Amino acid sequence: MLDRAYFSYDFINFLDTQNLKYVIRVRNNCLMLDKNKGKHKNKINNKNVRFITYKTDRYVVKKDKNNLDTKLKETLECNIITNLSLNEYKDDEIKNIYLSRWDIEVFFKFIKYNFKFSRLDEHNKINTKDEYIKMYYSMLIIIYISMMIDKINNDYIKKTESESKSKSKTKNK
Repeated sequence: MLDRAYFSYDFINFLDTQNLKYVIRVRNNCLMLDKNKGKHKNKINNKNVRFITYKTDRYVVKKDKNNLDTKLKETLECNIITNLSLNEYKDDEIKNIYLSRWDIEVFFKFIKYNFKFSRLDEHNKINTKDEYIKMYYSMLIIIYISMMIDKINNDYIKKTESESKSKSKTKNK
């Protein structure tokens, strides 16, 4: 699962020759998307590649005439290329696979913020390096445990809500 910065015809052909599965967002100015030109047919070796186009809304903050922040909704057209089988993965599933990439980005941001990775050069002293490594591993373990507890709690809440709904339906009958 890769973002559009990794998209190139050569890279896609390389992934195909290595029999690797991929979901990559395509830049909107890609020749492949120009259906009239048909230039992509000569650029990609694998004929099982498919394109998925979907629209999504996002909100951006821009300044208005009075220099105040205004939240505006804009619609983006996103294009994805994949070699995953249509029989196994429908278009919506591919879209969800790609969108799950943001979960990874959020997690990296969380780790970078909490671990101060941007300032690791401060910790290059030999006597403190091992201490920081131990601290980072400890924090990662705590993060994973808290994520598991959060998931268990959310699952429990959903289960109790569905049980209470079903009980109220049987009482009303």
